[in-house]
Amino acid sequence: MEDLVAVLAGLASLAWLVTAIWRDRQSRASRRYTASEEVQQLQRRCQGSTLRRTSNTWHLELADAPIQLEVDLHKARLRCRGRFPLPAGPHFTIRPKALAGVHARHVVFRDAALDRCFALDSPTPRFTQQVWSSQARELLAPLPEIQGPQRHELLAPSSSGNELRSNGKAVVLTRSVAEDDWASVGELSERAIALIRELTRDEVFGLDELRALPDAASTTVDDLPCVRLPLEAEVLLGPCLREGRACTCAWVSGHAEVAASSSELGSDAARAILPAGAAGVAAELGEGTLERSGRMTCFWFRGIEREPRRLLAAARLVAAFAAPGTPYR
Repeated sequence: MEDLVAVLAGLASLAWLVTAIWRDRQSRASRRYTASEEVQQLQRRCQGSTLRRTSNTWHLELADAPIQLEVDLHKARLRCRGRFPLPAGPHFTIRPKALAGVHARHVVFRDAALDRCFALDSPTPRFTQQVWSSQARELLAPLPEIQGPQRHELLAPSSSGNELRSNGKAVVLTRSVAEDDWASVGELSERAIALIRELTRDEVFGLDELRALPDAASTTVDDLPCVRLPLEAEVLLGPCLREGRACTCAWVSGHAEVAASSSELGSDAARAILPAGAAGVAAELGEGTLERSGRMTCFWFRGIEREPRRLLAAARLVAAFAAPGTPYR
């Protein structure tokens, strides 16, 4: 009799185990189906985007921005990545404060809700703060209607892997997906894309100010965004990479070959090559580097310039070198 009871107890345990495994597989299958439906609906909302699946991962690539989204069904993870227009953006790491290391070099967002919930670690604090527009802060901010663990937020404090990181070339948001989150993975993905798009926008490198200049027309040169200004000659203004840093540059193509030269504005070497009437414009600019090579004349600011008066002065300076009748020496 005792043996029979033991056998029945064993069978009951086995039945419970089989049922648990079956329910887990059903849950996983349901999760995959729900997540797949959510991602496919998101792809339909993102016009022109491409969607493909490899094994247990969905890959979505946007058509209008260098942004990619991955939804890994096996690892239960969402990852969104976007590139800066130039590989010279700010460096930072953001984690929920509950998960941040005690040695993090915290920088304030200047936003009470974000500073209370997140730890921002950055070796470039001033540049990093410029990236965080009011719209970006709203996308990351805690949702007031959600209480408790707040698991539907972009960086919920539920996993040590939840973080937003920039290496200066790209921004990557990594977020674990809890079992209850799969039904809203489409919404989470859409908010992640919106946040990455806002953080990597052209304005990070002063392009909004360039486009606001009088008669400025947007264009691209070597896949980099810039503007054209019709002055004495057509001048190009835009952010460029110089010695590993993003700097605003004004450049123009002249009508004659010149010897290569590089001089700091205000130096004797720079004054010696300034066209007639350009000295006053050069005085408005203050610091910067004037370079000439072949038919090209460039003026480099020390960094990203946003002041319209100085931007126009740089454009007028290089245009003076390309004006008809300007002596080249």
